[in-house]
Amino acid sequence: MQTCMREVGELAREHRRGQWNNDAHTPDDPTPGGYRDYTGMVPMLATTLRLLAAHGPHGPVWWRYGHMTWQALADALVAGWASGAG
Repeated sequence: MQTCMREVGELAREHRRGQWNNDAHTPDDPTPGGYRDYTGMVPMLATTLRLLAAHGPHGPVWWRYGHMTWQALADALVAGWASGAG
């Protein structure tokens, strides 16, 4: 199941990852900077029946692509920049 979830995530990467903007970069500052704009991006979530049966739909059973942990639904739907995802 994990392999399938990874493959789906890779195929949909451009639709969930956000667009990189480095408007703040100046010639005087050699350090690259910027941010991801998630406007119009679709939060992609996945789960398993085993986790749903064990914890219910409000438990930490949702995997948001780009995040590092299983999360409750409300947490998984928070914008990527607010939750530290890339």
